[in-house]
Amino acid sequence: MSKGFTNKLLAGSLVSLVVLGGLFPVWLAKGGAKKTDQSKALPAQSAIRGAYTNVGSRDIGPDPTYDARKG
Repeated sequence: MSKGFTNKLLAGSLVSLVVLGGLFPVWLAKGGAKKTDQSKALPAQSAIRGAYTNVGSRDIGPDPTYDARKG
């Protein structure tokens, strides 16, 4: 194989890899892979963990400058 052909093959492979890597999140967002079955109730561990997700945050409550009527 010539050096030019090898370089083009490598460049084409890298471009294809980047394009596929960029399209993968789009595929996931469109429902390509379902992670949860929403017709069933949450498992006990998930239901318990949900309430304590932000336990370590320094959140002081609602934002005083946010106007809910205007968004």
